[in-house]
Amino acid sequence: MAATVQQIRAALEQYTDPYLRQTLQQAGALRDLQLNGRTVVVVVELGIPVSGYEAQFRSALAAHLAAAGVQGLELQVELRGGIVPHGVQRPLKPIPGVGNIIAVASGKGGVGKSTVAVNLALTLAAMGFRVGILDGDLNGPDIPHLLGVHPSGERPRRDWRLAAIRKPRHRRQPYERWGLEVMSVGWR
Repeated sequence: MAATVQQIRAALEQYTDPYLRQTLQQAGALRDLQLNGRTVVVVVELGIPVSGYEAQFRSALAAHLAAAGVQGLELQVELRGGIVPHGVQRPLKPIPGVGNIIAVASGKGGVGKSTVAVNLALTLAAMGFRVGILDGDLNGPDIPHLLGVHPSGERPRRDWRLAAIRKPRHRRQPYERWGLEVMSVGWR
């Protein structure tokens, strides 16, 4: 007897993702399900980065369906991920184009803040996120050095078009390096 869409949906919703530690139903992650003959097309949206996780997820989902008695179907999974931007505190306004901010700080110098910030930013960029890094260390802006940005001593380019948007003076455009947009207070 062929499985129905309702049976497949019920089985999929009971799958517990090891990273979310929730079922797909609890996470509200099952976005679409279609049964086209012997092919099941599933769209799942997880609230985590999914780069490199697609094959493992598809295999685990297929094994879960087989264990639930849904067999003989070809499974096609479209896995979507991402981080939902958080709201800002009142009375602040969101920064246009910025979804989330991660601050790396310490009350002591020499503990590796810049190294942690660069590694975190590069990891997020490798996961497919659009990432910018701002080095606000007034005493020792090391991020340009760590990323190898501006070896010739040049400064970030100026974009005069941005001046008309906000203030009557120009704004500097960030450097782009290894998938990151980089700015530093060291480039006064």
